[in-house]
Amino acid sequence: MLAIIATLTPEGLIDTPYSGDRISEIANQEPEGVYDVTRTYSGGRALLLEAYFDRLERSARLEGIDIKLERSSIGSAIRQLLERSEFEEARLRLTVPRDRPENLIIAVADYAPFRDRLKKVKEQGAKVATLSIARQNPAAKTNAWVHERNLAKSTLPKDIYEGIIVDENGKLLEGFSSNFYAIRQGVLYTADEGILPGISRRILMEVAPKVLLVELQPPARDQIPMFDEALLTSSGRGMVPIVKLDDHILGDGQPGSLTQQLMERYDEWVEEHLEVI
Repeated sequence: MLAIIATLTPEGLIDTPYSGDRISEIANQEPEGVYDVTRTYSGGRALLLEAYFDRLERSARLEGIDIKLERSSIGSAIRQLLERSEFEEARLRLTVPRDRPENLIIAVADYAPFRDRLKKVKEQGAKVATLSIARQNPAAKTNAWVHERNLAKSTLPKDIYEGIIVDENGKLLEGFSSNFYAIRQGVLYTADEGILPGISRRILMEVAPKVLLVELQPPARDQIPMFDEALLTSSGRGMVPIVKLDDHILGDGQPGSLTQQLMERYDEWVEEHLEVI
């Protein structure tokens, strides 16, 4: 089913001149600017929506785009588009065009097909691959990066779920559209600089110390054979276990026990903090 896409202007909502059924398809048609992506839950609920608005404004400032979001108007527009879509749950993309920063493009796509594909990945674990690529201004979410990462991902094998960015020092920083973590000898390692500070990452950093030790240090590519488990987080996916990294199978090739404990605590935290939009 096609997504609902509209632009919130100072005069109100207007339809956009393009269409699509997936957020990734929509992103490829959008103008240059900054964006953020989250999801809604049944009952018209969302998680930490204000934090996504904050991050969208921060991305704009980092890119020299002068905006100030009218949050009550955005919330009203999102509710209106959700009602139009009739999706039980939705993926939500918010984009501020560089050349028209007074506008906000809102895309609402059905979450059900995405959820069905994600369920299989969470059960079986994901295959990911490292790639040396420099991300300009990593703390900002820009459509320029979307196009760059799509080009980079096209060079990876078809069965690779996510690319993991490696810096010039061989450190594993983050996924193309996620944050990355490695577990070794009961310790969770993750980069704390040179990355986009994900909101799902914020949640994991709150619940993880109840399960294992956390070291805010990026793991190294040459340490991959010593990883016991690995995982990634993102707003639309929550937590995703990794079972293969480059040519190395992690553990027994199934989602690890510590990852599963983290997933349970993450999901519990989410359920406790959902709010009606």
